Order: sequence, then structure tokens, then C-alpha cells
Amino acid sequence: MDTFEVAYLGHVISAVGVKVDRSKIQAATDWPPPTSITALRGFLGLVGYYRKFIHSYGPIAAPLNNLLKKNAFTWSETLPDYDELFVVEYDASGEAYERELIGLAKAIQHWRPYLWECPFLLALILAASSNFLSSASPPSLSSTG
Repeated sequence: MDTFEVAYLGHVISAVGVKVDRSKIQAATDWPPPTSITALRGFLGLVGYYRKFIHSYGPIAAPLNNLLKKNAFTWSETLPDYDELFVVEYDASGEAYERELIGLAKAIQHWRPYLWECPFLLALILAASSNFLSSASPPSLSSTG
């Protein structure tokens, strides 16, 4: 059974619902890297129009929106080499066990755009908490209620 579809303002409307016009997705994908504030605003305007179709749009677009602040935009041709192994270093010395793990999770979350689907090495500095690795019975991380 064929469904009737109508293209309207960058959306495709049918009896099934509303979806994004595939040509607009292709336009966003083919958009050249922005080299100015104006180009960045243009890109954010295009993808922002479809934000309700993009899961977690706010956190994804936040770094780009931060570039719109005064004197924040600087574009460099230097990009990470994704063929190299990424190393995430986290200094956990002087912190409690639970805080070490929370800090580690936050470090990985912060660098997530670079680590996504890439192997990486975790270098954890445990100067003050070396007992964590060498103790016979590590502390319990569960809460008692």
C-alpha cells in the first residue's frame, strides 16, 4: 500500500507522520567546515531547524554555540589524527576512591567526541591512592541504606 507524502518546508508529511526531507540531511552533511562566524551561524541555523529530530541536539551543538561568543571563534586546520591511539590522562591523586571513578567517567565524557568508536589508552595517575590497586580487599563502592 503506497502512502501519499507531501514535502513542506523541509519536512515530508504523510499519514505515518512527519520526517525530515532527505535532501536537507544531505545539505547538512555536505556543508563545508565553517571558517567564519557567519558560516557557523548558517550551519547552526540549518541543523537547529531540525533539532527536534536530532537526539541530544543541545549537548551536541553546545561546543559550536560556544564559538559564537565574543572572540571565541578560531578555526584551525589541525585536526586529530584518528589513526593514532588517543591517551586520556587523569590525575586522581589525593581523591577518594568513588571520586576517582567519577572523575575518570567525566574525563572520558568530556573527550567523547574524539574517543567515539576509537581505541584509546587510559593513563590514570594514582600517586596518593596506590593502595587502591594493591589492597587485598578493595573498598565497596555500593551504598548502604
